[in-house]
Amino acid sequence: MVDPLLDHVETQKWTCIIDDNKLLRKLLETYFMTEYTFYPAFQKNYFLEDMASGQGKYCSSLLVHAVLASACHGYSKMSHRSQFWNPRTLGYQFLAEARRLWEMEIGNARLTTIQAAIVLSIVHDANGSDEVGRSYLTQAVAAAHAMHLFSTPTTNSDDAEHNAKAFTAWALFGLQAVHSFHVFKAPLLSMPPSIQLSTQDDCYGDFGLRYPSAKGPVSVNYAHTFRTFSEFRVIMNDVAAVFFSGFKNTPETIVDRIKGFCIRLDCWYRNLQPGLKASEISFPWQLKVQ
Repeated sequence: MVDPLLDHVETQKWTCIIDDNKLLRKLLETYFMTEYTFYPAFQKNYFLEDMASGQGKYCSSLLVHAVLASACHGYSKMSHRSQFWNPRTLGYQFLAEARRLWEMEIGNARLTTIQAAIVLSIVHDANGSDEVGRSYLTQAVAAAHAMHLFSTPTTNSDDAEHNAKAFTAWALFGLQAVHSFHVFKAPLLSMPPSIQLSTQDDCYGDFGLRYPSAKGPVSVNYAHTFRTFSEFRVIMNDVAAVFFSGFKNTPETIVDRIKGFCIRLDCWYRNLQPGLKASEISFPWQLKVQ
């Protein structure tokens, strides 16, 4: 992964669990290359810019520790990384600190708190504690409602703030849709966010990869990936709402609804961006589109 901002982040500003800047940067890179690509919680560039400069609008110690706890799942050089119950592992220590900071943030509806809840939900799901993970999603949705995060803004805000809120709103909606679908529960949100995603690709925090045969960094075109996953998760949310909300469906109604979802899925697939077609995909996370 190629991102100049990574070279400027330091441990002393955000965590006391480790003091190795190289390890911090490697963990962040691992997170962005594994968990983030499929389950993002925030706009990467805003997060890294604030993390590097020590600002707190789009970064917080809580969010950093949640991200590092998630990164430990994917970092292959981490000793005993599967032993999430082991207090000696970094994953456990990062998660414990994130939980402590979370307790201090309860009732404080901030964008970074919602983002941290999304990441913590993913961490607990990966650890096999999906009920705990869902509790974080429930709290994130409540905080998002308190901030009117899902609504179209009624006051003027700068482009970065609007993009950050829209990105997080759709990330939260998407994750709760996926979670609800997989655990056979009614979704926490019945409708997708009213706040619109940007049509400008540079608003999504793209990043590049370095390959030995390439002359320079190769863009992953993350904007296309995020919008495509968001569209797909709207359909997943509707499926969960129809079949897991306790509605009584007759056999005929069930057949009609399934046909309707098949048509929507086929339309979604046919309208994939050229770079996300089966013949063109080049990155591991894009396989999940197929």
